Amino acid sequence: MMEPVQITLFDYLESLENIEREIEIKGAINPKVSLKEIDVRLLYGDLVLIVSMIRDYVRGLDEVKQDDIQWQAYYRNKFWDMAEKISDQIGYDYDAALKKCLKKQEKKSDVGEDALILALKKQKAKSKEQNTEAAGKEEKGEQNGEQKEQETAG
Repeated sequence: MMEPVQITLFDYLESLENIEREIEIKGAINPKVSLKEIDVRLLYGDLVLIVSMIRDYVRGLDEVKQDDIQWQAYYRNKFWDMAEKISDQIGYDYDAALKKCLKKQEKKSDVGEDALILALKKQKAKSKEQNTEAAGKEEKGEQNGEQKEQETAG
C-alpha cells in the first residue's frame, strides 16, 4: 500500500489542468460531461459571491506570496482571469462595488459602537446635569447661610 503524499493546492490544480476527466452530474440528461467546459446555473448573488471570494483570495495571497514566482507568474493570473470572466458574463464590476462598500463603511461606523457612544454621551450629560443641580443647590445654600448670618448680625 502506498503512503499518502501531501501536495500543495497549486500542484493539485496543475495536475488536473491537462487531464480530461468525466464527471457525473445528478439529474442531468447527459450524465457524463467533459471537465473542459460545462454549463452551470447559479443565482446572480452566488456568482457575485464567487467573484468576490476569488478577488479577495488573490488580494490576500498577493500580500503573503510576494516572492513566490509561481504564484505571481501563473496562478495569480489564472484566478484573476477566472474572476474576470465570470464578472464580464454577469455584468458585475467588483472594483466599483468595493469602492462603494468602502465609502459606506467610512460614513457609517459600527452600529454597536454608535449605541455605546450614545449611551455614554447620555450618561455624561445626565451626570453633568446632576453636578450642575448639586452645585446650584450648594450655592443657594451658601447664599441662604450668608443671609441668615447677616440677619443675625444685623
